[in-house]
Amino acid sequence: MIQCPRLTTAIDFEPSWLRPCCEPMIKMPQFPYEGGSFNLENYISFLNNTLKTLQNDSAEICSGCPVKVKIEPPMMYKATPESHMPSLALPIRLQQILINHFRDLCNCKCCYCWNWRRPRKVGLYSVKNILKYFYDAGMIANNASYSWGGGEVTLLPEFEELSQWIADQGNNKQTILTNGILFSSAITCLLERDAVNIIDISLDSGSPEGYKRIKGVDKFYDVIENIKQYMKQAKRPSIISLKFIILEREDNRNEIEPFFELCKTLDIVNIRYSVDMGIDHTNVKQRTLESVMLFESIAKSYNMHCRPVMLTSGMAEKIENYRKLHITPGMYSSTYIASDYPSADNASIPVLGLADLDNRQGVVNLEAKHQTKLPKQKAKYVNRLFWRITAPLRALGKFFKI
Repeated sequence: MIQCPRLTTAIDFEPSWLRPCCEPMIKMPQFPYEGGSFNLENYISFLNNTLKTLQNDSAEICSGCPVKVKIEPPMMYKATPESHMPSLALPIRLQQILINHFRDLCNCKCCYCWNWRRPRKVGLYSVKNILKYFYDAGMIANNASYSWGGGEVTLLPEFEELSQWIADQGNNKQTILTNGILFSSAITCLLERDAVNIIDISLDSGSPEGYKRIKGVDKFYDVIENIKQYMKQAKRPSIISLKFIILEREDNRNEIEPFFELCKTLDIVNIRYSVDMGIDHTNVKQRTLESVMLFESIAKSYNMHCRPVMLTSGMAEKIENYRKLHITPGMYSSTYIASDYPSADNASIPVLGLADLDNRQGVVNLEAKHQTKLPKQKAKYVNRLFWRITAPLRALGKFFKI
């Protein structure tokens, strides 16, 4: 029997529907909802129908999702005598609540995003009423996690009131995704109350020029100033996280090093990265994978906590396989990368160094300038070069018997 643990433990609010999760690049079941009264009986029926669909291996719904698991009934589900098909046996107890119904509400025009390019949906429904309904019905766990996505949360009219209401309900931690352009008193209030898990600020660059090119607006210095203010309010530096999306269509590799320099200046210790969601993750370019390796290696050299987010299972697999590739040790600079020299063979390319990322054999550090020790291969080369340069002087010394 195929089971999805998220059916009864998670919910995602979208502009025109609800769904059990937000797994990237997966076709998910959708329950129509645009506000107003909520029919719990119909929603449970929707979950049951979804569960039955999952038993069909050829179904497009949730195909390729890594969350699905095989279990032996009746551990979590039971078969109904009428249809001999599984049905929900556990009550809904939400542990993860994703608030994304304001997808079109944003003040950026990011080159990798499609939301601002399509017609904006008029009107937003209120999430507060349905959350109160869930809470009163005992459907929300005491330690539930809430995630504000979007769209841009600081533009959402009910964000301040609803975020404080959530904080009032007990040991509930909130994750807030924001571009950081607008300073939010609601966020500072949550920071003061220690009611936040992560404030994830999408920067995607390390320079004003790169920011304007990628984000579509000239607000780099506004964001930096707001980050400084949030850092002052945070109980722990790790609460503030900066995010960088590694792009393939609008290559932003040259922004990686400035991004980390900026993080260091701001005392950021927690960073996240993702990979361009607009590309085919089954056919990703080598240069993009190299950029991922570069990003991870610099993060490690700066002793920053770095983790990927919103990766498809296919992309995660490609990155993992690329990490395990064995490449000849040597020097590797962010400006001197194998894909930049397609006509050269591997032996002639000064690649890699410190093959120890994540303590795995063959995982490489692509940023030689952050190494603390001079690699043996470079030391040998420098020594040989020195003797060649000084050879004429030594010859003259012998001739004049100096």
